[in-house]
Amino acid sequence: MLKKYIVELLSHFSSFFNMNSLIKYSNVNEIFPFWHVVSDEPLAHIQNLYQVRNTNQFEKDLDFLLKYYKPGNITEYNYKNKSTENKFYLSFDDGLQECYSIIAPILLRKGIHATFFVNSGFVNNKALFFKYKASILIDKIEKSNLSKSLIEEIQNKTGIILNKKNILSINFENKDKLDVISNLLDISFLDYLENEEPYMTLTEIEQLQSQGFTIGAHSVNHPLYSQIPYNNQISQTLDSLNYIAQKFNVKNKYFAFPFSDDGVGLEFFEEIFSKNNIQYTFGTAGMKHDVFKRNIQRIPMEKTQMSAQKYLKTMYLSYLAKKYLLSNTVERKNIID
Repeated sequence: MLKKYIVELLSHFSSFFNMNSLIKYSNVNEIFPFWHVVSDEPLAHIQNLYQVRNTNQFEKDLDFLLKYYKPGNITEYNYKNKSTENKFYLSFDDGLQECYSIIAPILLRKGIHATFFVNSGFVNNKALFFKYKASILIDKIEKSNLSKSLIEEIQNKTGIILNKKNILSINFENKDKLDVISNLLDISFLDYLENEEPYMTLTEIEQLQSQGFTIGAHSVNHPLYSQIPYNNQISQTLDSLNYIAQKFNVKNKYFAFPFSDDGVGLEFFEEIFSKNNIQYTFGTAGMKHDVFKRNIQRIPMEKTQMSAQKYLKTMYLSYLAKKYLLSNTVERKNIID
């Protein structure tokens, strides 16, 4: 709560600062903004999770970025050789269908490169991310007049009181409760996958690659790494990277952590980078450095309703404040003894 309050406070002062000055004095001239989806239509699997940019908002965000930075290609980024130019490196997580139908055409028209990180277990709509299931359930519950007996039955079988907060609190470990609730509510996630097709197909991802975009891995089925054992962290990462390498014939591998890289230890990076041709991994901590230099922190652009202009200025102000408190670097330690 304190962090959120500070960000809101800084945002009120952001209009008084010049963007070029913020870039200059922070010495942060390469940034890594990321989104998941852009849509002009409500998406039941997302609308209860985060703010979705519409196409007009998204284009305004891109135009602001283009005003102060050049679009960069992640394949040309070198953490050892800082660019003399201001650059932004875009990426999009989860491999959602709108990446192909909405986002890519806009990026191509504006001459912007991006990396699309996909979950190997969801390509071709084979399965559905558990948080998307939660959002669909919330949408159904809020639109329905459920009987008291049904509500009590769900609570007895799952231990979950049916409200938005509790459904969203269901984590990766007990995600099967979402399937129990869906069965009792007569909701078919398989039908949703078939009818809505929320994810890109293999063919669509191949076409993005043929258009010059980079394809990266985002785990198999999107767990929060701090909540799964170390061996599962490794297998989720390497299995998804190997899928991307095989399906799309990529030599340089890129991996974006699902949710966050918070709590991931140094031994994780040492192991996966020692055995595989991985270029970079990506976290979600915002405008921060990482003690492991090849793990790059990205800026989550859907965390707020602010425009890119206001949000990035706020992030720079936050960075400058933390710079003097020596808290601008994600520190890591070995998690396994």
